[in-house]
Amino acid sequence: YNDLYVPFFFLLFNLFDLIGRVTAGAIAPLFTVNTVWIASAARLVFFPLFLFCNIADSQLPVLFKSDAFPILFMILMAFSNGYVASLCMMMGAGSVPPKDAPVAGTIMVFSLTCGLCMGACLSFIVVLISQGSVA
Repeated sequence: YNDLYVPFFFLLFNLFDLIGRVTAGAIAPLFTVNTVWIASAARLVFFPLFLFCNIADSQLPVLFKSDAFPILFMILMAFSNGYVASLCMMMGAGSVPPKDAPVAGTIMVFSLTCGLCMGACLSFIVVLISQGSVA
């Protein structure tokens, strides 16, 4: 299944990201405007979790040898991504006066896009760290 590993993870991420987004709109929020940032920051734990999985060409110690761990971590990361991102968008627009909502929405989308671009750029550094090229 080596040739399907990457497409499988793309599919897995997008599926559980969608489930997280739908869940955010379907149930009462688990976080408030003042606490949603904690859920967002807590997602940083996924960086070390993935780095210590059994990754090809990794020079870091492998703490999670089974392929089940990266699958589990991807499911949790994707679901939390969809859920938290949707909550932020819903709460952000509702936390400003109605006349400012269009501008707030534009700023939120711009911030999300900047974050996605930054994440894509930083992914190269994460690869270098896992390969032992950055101390």
